[in-house]
Amino acid sequence: MKAIRTLSAFVLFALAGTASATPLIEGFDNITSLPGAGWSFINNSTDAGSTWFQGNEGIFGAKDGAANSYIAANLTSTNSMLGTISNWLLSPTLSLRGGETLSFLTRTEAGSLNADRLEIRLSKNGNTSQVGNATDSLGDFSLLLSSVNPNLVPDGFPTDWQMFSVVIPDLKGLTDARLGFRYWVTDTGINGSNGNYIGLDNVSVVPTPSSLACLGLGLFGLMASVRRRT
Repeated sequence: MKAIRTLSAFVLFALAGTASATPLIEGFDNITSLPGAGWSFINNSTDAGSTWFQGNEGIFGAKDGAANSYIAANLTSTNSMLGTISNWLLSPTLSLRGGETLSFLTRTEAGSLNADRLEIRLSKNGNTSQVGNATDSLGDFSLLLSSVNPNLVPDGFPTDWQMFSVVIPDLKGLTDARLGFRYWVTDTGINGSNGNYIGLDNVSVVPTPSSLACLGLGLFGLMASVRRRT
């Protein structure tokens, strides 16, 4: 059982008490359950190949939990000899207020010199899965939140699990939104220079400090009430 489960229980409890943003907690123990939970897979790569798949413990293991309990994408996203990978993993629809923190772990294979890149994008258009139908199209996910190895430097992607965090920008109130994880690699394929294998794990969106403060005040009030009754 992954450590993130502890965070899950805490966040769910926090959000239940504040009627705030929708929590997102995903450890990718079994990715066959993702579509039923609202996740989507869209591969717009040149001559599209595989979508995101269950982690391969023979390449590297998960940060914690079962060795294959992460999600991965690799060079097989394209069947082209030389092309571009644009392989999307879309989160369920979330009610976000802005100010929440998205965190995730990612890495590539130790010793890899074939550059990989991961983008994290946001759509504020409800439950849309519109990412266009071309390698360079973004559809409703035009807002870039973060990019790991944006310039495709050969040794620029972490080769051990590394946590990244990004604050969701102000959304002018509670907004239905989706996060897009885009494995995006140019000059790739059997005859290309880039693209190898990446893993993604422990994706979470935690409530804002103000929400946690409200929770703390609520718990304090509850404890005070109990004490008064005893």
